[in-house]
Amino acid sequence: MRPELEAALKLAHQFKEAAPDTPVIFTVHELKRLARNAAELMTLSAELQAGGIQLELLTGPLTGIYDPNGMGAMFFAVLAVVGQIERNYIREKTLEGQVSAAKKGNHGGRPKVIDDDMLTFALALKDKGVPVPEIAKKLTIKTGKNKDKHPSVASTDLVRVTSPGDVAGGLSPFKILLSANHGSIDPRGRSTPLSTLSLGSSVLELRRATLHDLRALVVLLAADPLGRSRESAIGDEDLLPYERAFDAIDADSAQLLVVATAGTEVVGTIQLSFIPGLSRRGALRAQIEGVRVHKNHRSHGLAAAMFTWAIDEARRRGCALVQLTTDKTRTDAHRFYEHLGFVASHEGLKLQLLAGSPVPLSDRRSDQRR
Repeated sequence: MRPELEAALKLAHQFKEAAPDTPVIFTVHELKRLARNAAELMTLSAELQAGGIQLELLTGPLTGIYDPNGMGAMFFAVLAVVGQIERNYIREKTLEGQVSAAKKGNHGGRPKVIDDDMLTFALALKDKGVPVPEIAKKLTIKTGKNKDKHPSVASTDLVRVTSPGDVAGGLSPFKILLSANHGSIDPRGRSTPLSTLSLGSSVLELRRATLHDLRALVVLLAADPLGRSRESAIGDEDLLPYERAFDAIDADSAQLLVVATAGTEVVGTIQLSFIPGLSRRGALRAQIEGVRVHKNHRSHGLAAAMFTWAIDEARRRGCALVQLTTDKTRTDAHRFYEHLGFVASHEGLKLQLLAGSPVPLSDRRSDQRR
């Protein structure tokens, strides 16, 4: 039943009955809009013809006033059959697409009540050890018939995921990123290892940084030639801005701050930021920064090993590219990055926003992107 079509046909017949000698034209955009199949189309055409109503088509091979006599009738019948074949083909391809999508875990239907923002917040709570039922109470549905209500515990089961799995499992690269395992924290404030590095006779571990590592991290940053003028880590008060920054990084599932350890000593660090964007067909990209290696562990392959792990991690999370910036004065670092496959394809610029902290000329960066 098509109410609007029925109403239009009824009105056309009323006009014809009211003024039998006046031409009444029933106009449609295209032939396939008039009926769902060939039989229905032929019946409707005959009904219009019997009522003395002309049929006009605005597009298609029969554009203009349809002539039901002679070759016009035969051509009309052929087009009706072709239209039905086309409709059947579209329906078959649609069903095939639905079956294919279902095999990949995409079953369509209404949108999930947990959007990306809620998922980010939920995973941050999960990383802090908050139980799923309590997480559900802290979330609020933004749209739909359940707007302003809390989602059920079943709706928040996604936050139970502790490894990204396969893209074919139904999650987008960004949601896979958010579902990634950040590791647990042991009683001594250390997280579980992300990777083990064998460098000659030394065995080092890569793990997510914890607040317990903060002072060692700041010492590494301050030991850098350019970092000496930017960092400070003398007393507890000096650590306050770093603590605030660490809390923000640790709560953001799109950030991964990693340390390299030899035993209990922090000897290196690298930070990965995962940035979703619309460019490159919605590609996810990874930004590498804050790379530091303790002076006693340089020239032993630790930096290259950390980069290799970071690139593999970015690839595992579905990133389309990895990018970094480096100070123009770090010529040795430029050669190192190029050896790893990075290309100096862009020129980067900075604009200092905090008063009293001018950017030295040497701190302008050349953007290196693969």
